[in-house]
Amino acid sequence: MPDPQLLETVLRETLSLGGSGQPLAPEDWQALSVVVNRHRQVPFSRTPVVTDLVGALLRDRLTSWQLAESAQFEITSLIADTLYEDAASRERLRTLWERLCQMPLLEHPA
Repeated sequence: MPDPQLLETVLRETLSLGGSGQPLAPEDWQALSVVVNRHRQVPFSRTPVVTDLVGALLRDRLTSWQLAESAQFEITSLIADTLYEDAASRERLRTLWERLCQMPLLEHPA
């Protein structure tokens, strides 16, 4: 189990991504575009949609903390579970997913 302090920090950052009122950075849009292009036809669900959305937005942050891949996966899964289990967060994520899927196919570097 990852350090609870670290998990709390990552969860707070994840929650602030969606509610800060600030536009997402280009690299975050890029990460989301990969998930949308991969799962566009998949109905909203915890796995793979929410897990991959969270993973895409946190990948660079978690990597910069030099965490083992298994710890990154565990943190991503715990945060995805937490967001999905909260009804309000789940509905915001569902709305985000539906809007992202309505966009034309997004381009990303190979």
